[in-house]
Amino acid sequence: MNSLHLLIDRDACAACDLCRENAPNTFEIDAEAKARVINPEGDPRDVVLMAADSCPMGAITVHDAVTGERLVPKG
Repeated sequence: MNSLHLLIDRDACAACDLCRENAPNTFEIDAEAKARVINPEGDPRDVVLMAADSCPMGAITVHDAVTGERLVPKG
């Protein structure tokens, strides 16, 4: 279990598709051409963190769902 809380700033999202390319079981690009979380536990934790960190717009924020620690972007 990943125990991650993922937030996407849809205003900042440019639909570059890197998140979906890197973690296709976690992210998708929706009909509005914005990233969307389809399953926060769809890919291994390290893959989800790397995918979120790869967002050039910094539109994805990830917190540990148990501790609340912000993992992406690093604080």
